[in-house]
Amino acid sequence: MSLKYILNPELQRRDLIIKYTKKGIVLDLGSQEGDLHIFLKANIKNSKIIGVDFIKNENVDIIHDLNKKFPFKNNYADTIIAGEIIEHLINPFEFLKECNRVLKKGGILILTTPNMTSLSYILKIQSFGKKLTIYDRKDPHLYGFSMEMLEILLKKSGFKILNKKYLNIGWRRNVLFRLICFLFKNIRPTLFFAAKKV
Repeated sequence: MSLKYILNPELQRRDLIIKYTKKGIVLDLGSQEGDLHIFLKANIKNSKIIGVDFIKNENVDIIHDLNKKFPFKNNYADTIIAGEIIEHLINPFEFLKECNRVLKKGGILILTTPNMTSLSYILKIQSFGKKLTIYDRKDPHLYGFSMEMLEILLKKSGFKILNKKYLNIGWRRNVLFRLICFLFKNIRPTLFFAAKKV
């Protein structure tokens, strides 16, 4: 792992997103937060970036509940980016099947989600349920995923895994936790997948 990724873990995720994003129509699912959406518009050239979320703001082009069938025709998009949203959805498997339906053949799904085998989750269990979060906000997660669980779901949804990684995103302010997670990759806070529709 490069020193720049240790000092700023978010750079690794952004570099991976650029590497795997296909030119054309890019759906940014869960775009309300905005940072990633702004980054995509600035760095993914010759593409149409469409922000989709359930709350309207300047980063959202289409208001839609991602628990429901997507408002796009079959084989519509070249890339779907779903950053930290699958853990909030009622039926993650249906969500992945919808991503597959909407992607063109050979289209790419880029997905990140918290790692349920991370140091954060281990500490949460050890603290007898006291809420510890790897992020600065307290989002309700309906599901937790391990690398193996998400890989199985993606394959069953019609995807071929191109890349999977444990990312050190989340412990940005705590150097000790960043160092521990650097040494033991499977306890890093975030899972990254790039998968191709087959």
